[in-house]
Amino acid sequence: MITRKLHAHRGMRRIKTSSTPGPLTERRGLLQLHLLATEKENLQKKRLWLRSQLEHTECRLNEIAQTMQAIEQRMDPPERPRTATPQLTRPTLRKTHLTY
Repeated sequence: MITRKLHAHRGMRRIKTSSTPGPLTERRGLLQLHLLATEKENLQKKRLWLRSQLEHTECRLNEIAQTMQAIEQRMDPPERPRTATPQLTRPTLRKTHLTY
């Protein structure tokens, strides 16, 4: 069984009621034109909204990429040579400590 969302059912109901048998009267034709014009207007608004959402998403993704790149550059400082200097911690035990 195929499940449909609410807006799909709403559209199917419109088709069912507008396709009832009988002659196409002026009143029925005007009603269908009005319904189709309203649906067209809503879809155009939705398309504009989706385009703006896509633009905002792309912009935010670019900002995130730039920020991540800046953070990665700050985290990787140039390498300095490490020098090992022996220090005595106890008279009988010797450890090597690295200084940075």
